[in-house]
Amino acid sequence: MEDKDINLIERYFRNELTSAEREAFEQRRAQDEAFRQEAELHGKARQAIRLKEKAEIRQMLSERGRLLDTQKNRAGRSWPWWLGGGLALLLGAFFWLQRAGGPSPERQSPPAVSPQESAQPAVPPDTAQAPLPTETPPVKKQEWQPPVASTSEKQELLFAQYFQPYKDETLEPSVRGNEEPSASDQFQQLYWDGRYREALAQFENLPLVAKSNDNWLFIQAECLLATGKAAAAVPLYEAILANGRSRFMPEASWHLALAWLKSGSLEKAKRQLAVVAGDAGSPWRANAAAVLKDLQ
Repeated sequence: MEDKDINLIERYFRNELTSAEREAFEQRRAQDEAFRQEAELHGKARQAIRLKEKAEIRQMLSERGRLLDTQKNRAGRSWPWWLGGGLALLLGAFFWLQRAGGPSPERQSPPAVSPQESAQPAVPPDTAQAPLPTETPPVKKQEWQPPVASTSEKQELLFAQYFQPYKDETLEPSVRGNEEPSASDQFQQLYWDGRYREALAQFENLPLVAKSNDNWLFIQAECLLATGKAAAAVPLYEAILANGRSRFMPEASWHLALAWLKSGSLEKAKRQLAVVAGDAGSPWRANAAAVLKDLQ
């Protein structure tokens, strides 16, 4: 592969190509197998570097959070020094008043008994009432148990937790000065801005060659999944994976599993999750394994 080809691929991933150059690039990649493989390897290398940087940032934030939690717990267990001393003083004063103010047992005189009270017969021991208990035994509180989510609710929760429309630097629209944006540029900009319903409408305005391009079809599938149309997104992901020509193959495989999960096809979702979890080269391998574990 010549240096000019490497430079062309790098400009493509930085979105520095014009509309005409981009169409020529896509046409060459569809016809030249060696050029297509080089472009895919280049894209995967950039993605691996970006995922490693994100993982390092998450680990740093996680360690910082654990440190703050530890400091907070230590602060919550410490007692102010004056609280223990004040309590001791109050207890000492109470006992001193009890001993100084109350009459001693020797000086206490028995209460006078009236003739009527002395004439009353004593109550037999076997008929005496039992003394009432002075304290009521504490009632054991039942521990609160969180409600168990149904299978469909769990699928919805897992989808909401793990799905996010895929975006990287290759999808970020480039500024082209005063040049009129093409239909493809407008579609890409709407997707980047998160205006997925408008992007779906704009997809219909793309030229036929773009509508048959698996990379643009992947973005269309992402828009469908983001707007709750999982059933319509499934065949697009399946066609992309069957063709094997898109640079978003790992993402299409991962999001196909989430689309099955969203549409309620649990068994198909589990099979696709197992495929992703077993792919050593997939950046979504750990996520797929975690979802599978939660579905057990």
